[in-house]
Amino acid sequence: MLSRIEKTISTAEECIIFFSIISSLVVLFVNIVLRYLFAKGFVFSEEYARYSMVLLVYVGVSQTIKRDSMIKVDIVSHFLPKAKITLDLISNFFSLVAAILLVWFGYQFTTWQYSTGQTSIAMELPLWIAYAIVPAGGLMMALRYTVSTLAIIREAFYPSSESDTASAN
Repeated sequence: MLSRIEKTISTAEECIIFFSIISSLVVLFVNIVLRYLFAKGFVFSEEYARYSMVLLVYVGVSQTIKRDSMIKVDIVSHFLPKAKITLDLISNFFSLVAAILLVWFGYQFTTWQYSTGQTSIAMELPLWIAYAIVPAGGLMMALRYTVSTLAIIREAFYPSSESDTASAN
């Protein structure tokens, strides 16, 4: 069940990443062409690219966690291979706490932004929508760290299921 949900979320994240990159490139490219050829351009293009890149970063971090590609200092686990599982669990715990704090404070700021009713200058997008990317990204990170922690625990107790985990990715 969790695997199916995670695969669905992963597919959605990959689509968001693809759309975010392509749409930003197209909007910025068209804006550059319009500015240089016709001395006119879209007012919203830079703002759109900014919000799109913020979305890309948070969704990309979630995918990076999924692929276990986060930057790590693993010199201790290199010299103490028996402590690798414990160190990975500690690392995931603190990262999960950071993700939960991101959700908590991001949610508070988003609800405050909602109460002010402010909109962005060019796109007239309600700013709470743009700021909602932060708690949503934290939620995706928390989900990924939870799944990663469960995989570490499963690997510690059932080392033979390592090939099953590799085939699931």
